[in-house]
Amino acid sequence: MTQLDLFKQPARKTGQIVAFPADRRAVLIRATAHELCTLHYIAGRKFWSEHVKGLRAQLRAVGVPCRQVDMEIRRYSAAVASTIDHSMPNHEAPPPTAA
Repeated sequence: MTQLDLFKQPARKTGQIVAFPADRRAVLIRATAHELCTLHYIAGRKFWSEHVKGLRAQLRAVGVPCRQVDMEIRRYSAAVASTIDHSMPNHEAPPPTAA
């Protein structure tokens, strides 16, 4: 087979891009949580709004459907909130529940 023979083969299906789940991007989650913890309330809200807008645009750019984008953003928000909660200096484990 020569290199030119490769062009005679029928075209194959195109690949599909699958976005890595936003709530699993540990470095991004930690960086976002750190940034939010260092900002004052108003600046933090502005940062978060712009950050989520950018993340939403990235997910849509790779073809993630709108409903899934919303779900990804919710999960990502929960992951960032959890990271912030665990980074607080007085973070304690929740009280044990009665059996």
